[in-house]
Amino acid sequence: MIIDPDQLVDITTQAMLARYREQHRLDRIAAYCRGKQDPPYTPKGVNAEYRWIARKARRNFLPLIISVVSRNLHVDGYRPTGYTENQALGPQVPQPQWEAFRANRMISRQHGVHRSVIKFGSAYVVSLPGRMSTDEEQPSDVPVIRPVSPRRMTGFYADDVDDEWPQFAIEVKVINLPRNKSQIQVAVYDEDKRYILVGDANVSSASQMNLRLADAGDPNLNGQSPVATHGMGICPVVRFLYETDLDGEDDCSGEIEPLMPIQDQINFDTFNLMISTQFAAFRQRWVTGMAPVDEQGREDAPFKPGVDRVWASEDATTKFGDFAETGLAPYSAVREDGIRHMSTISQVPPYHLLGQVANMSAEALAAARDGLDRKIEELQSGLTDPWRNVFRLDALAAGDKDGWNDLFGTVVWRDTSARAFAATIDGLTKAAQMLGVPAEELWARIPGATADDVATWRLAAQRERAQALVQQAITAQSQPKLAPGMQPANYMQPNTAQPTEQTAIPQTAPPPALPQSATGA
Repeated sequence: MIIDPDQLVDITTQAMLARYREQHRLDRIAAYCRGKQDPPYTPKGVNAEYRWIARKARRNFLPLIISVVSRNLHVDGYRPTGYTENQALGPQVPQPQWEAFRANRMISRQHGVHRSVIKFGSAYVVSLPGRMSTDEEQPSDVPVIRPVSPRRMTGFYADDVDDEWPQFAIEVKVINLPRNKSQIQVAVYDEDKRYILVGDANVSSASQMNLRLADAGDPNLNGQSPVATHGMGICPVVRFLYETDLDGEDDCSGEIEPLMPIQDQINFDTFNLMISTQFAAFRQRWVTGMAPVDEQGREDAPFKPGVDRVWASEDATTKFGDFAETGLAPYSAVREDGIRHMSTISQVPPYHLLGQVANMSAEALAAARDGLDRKIEELQSGLTDPWRNVFRLDALAAGDKDGWNDLFGTVVWRDTSARAFAATIDGLTKAAQMLGVPAEELWARIPGATADDVATWRLAAQRERAQALVQQAITAQSQPKLAPGMQPANYMQPNTAQPTEQTAIPQTAPPPALPQSATGA
């Protein structure tokens, strides 16, 4: 879709109104992940001590859930169609898409994409030609890749389920200005251009923002042009989803939203535990039959507890007693059950959340991680196509039509499963020896081996092969040339006779047998 410049403001305003419907949900998820969760219920009229305990009763497990899943997602390479790890004996040919990926620091920034997908259920990546960078006087051939949170970007699709590329997308950014003012910047991407609109951010509705095309000399644009042509013929935005749902993005909630009620339950159980600890975890003493007052006639505490103090009363009707303390174990058990429920729903092993790690063997650890490993495999499968589209989009931004038309490139994911290192190496060795799989094709499957490690190993192997070829050439040149039919001096004929300690006597054929008449028999 190419937006008509005369309709740019109206389309952007309508897109901003539609975008606000999802922002409330995303903002609530972000607040929960930062620990700003709904406090436990407190009745009216409670004292400050009660409210203080309610504020301190939050135990935020949601960031840990995000981290455990995100640490198992790492794009470690990209192989175009027909490319293998073993590229014969020649020098290694760099892959432009992977080089652009690394040049944009996406080795580390990719985790922001994965964390956003896990947290909110979606994320976006924008890839533009290098000439559209902030320094347009010195254009670069390397595409500019930027991951963007769904709280800042929204893509609009003709069919939210089947369409691979959006019709257009908007990216929203708020710029703080002096005197407590702020300006909103809206970047609009269509199939041909990128527009930047500005408006007033200190309003409650998108219809009141008074959006307009930014001025060319606006210092808040950081050197960018209000209108820039990328000419890619497609909206340069790739959407990542947590799960592929046939009902569309509205039903894609991510990992955190289903866990928010359980997080509230854990906070409530912690609140009850802290209340019991504060008021009932010790033995309460009571006294009846006396109402002590001080010298001014005001009520005063009758006794002060202490290990060296004795309580006594002159009144015969005075009675002493105590209440039993409240056990805290049931409260801790209930809270632990809530944490286990969170572990079950998120498929994160309980030892990550409870901190109870025993001496587990590699096989037991792999069994405990089985659900998480299957979940990671499903996530990798769902994120492979978006990352492939990112690499294709990089090729298109760099003018590489062949790379753009490559629909079957391979996204290489790092293996983070918990398997015994020795067992893995043994399996790879058998695959190479018994199945004939080239050894260099298996290097990437070594646990802990990165793409840079594999590239280094391939270069080292090529260097050794080159040195062996050079040594063979030197050896061949050092030998004297012989006439046709001649053998080298150290050449030995095959000899079947038994050698003596002095010399080897060649064996001669025995004389022919004489006929009987010749022998006089």
